[in-house]
Amino acid sequence: MEFTRGVERKVVDRMGEVIRRRDLWIIGALLGLGVATFDNLATWLQPALRDVGLEGVAGDVVALSIILGLIGVALIPDKIAGRGIRTIYLRTIIPLIAVFFAVLVFAINKILLFVFLPISGFLMLPAYAIIMDWIGKYCGRDIHGSATGFVGLTSRAISVALTIIAVYFIGNSRVYFTFLTAPLVLALILSWILPKDEQMGMS
Repeated sequence: MEFTRGVERKVVDRMGEVIRRRDLWIIGALLGLGVATFDNLATWLQPALRDVGLEGVAGDVVALSIILGLIGVALIPDKIAGRGIRTIYLRTIIPLIAVFFAVLVFAINKILLFVFLPISGFLMLPAYAIIMDWIGKYCGRDIHGSATGFVGLTSRAISVALTIIAVYFIGNSRVYFTFLTAPLVLALILSWILPKDEQMGMS
């Protein structure tokens, strides 16, 4: 009984330490907003493009985005981690992707879809690995599992909520891309609150 209480106390202490860490809340939210954007494209792009007659290209655009995203995962995270520029990477790609989506609010055509969304996939999917690497780098072994679970749970709650809400915005392509741009703007704000790698190294 005493052993069980000791284990429970350790679990509570570790979760308390995780919950008190602002950087984990931020990266959990960043991951959730990024995953939500990608999940939304995979789930709702086809019906969202119906009003402009481009629903037929949605599957190809999403497939190309995933393929380029996997290439990005193979090429980008190691270089970013090796240079210690995880935060800088996030601060760089988020506004770029937000601009892509903002342009699509006002001008949607086949060329822009096949350029902007695959590039977004190439840049966005590696961010998942970079965020997971953040946990491995800056969380001690004793809280590593708890931190990973916390970030995963936080991000999943956000992404599922936004994917469900998106059903109310898919009737018009401009409204849909406006909806997708909003979380990216929030992610940009959060990325500037996230400490830089060198700041984490000094903590």
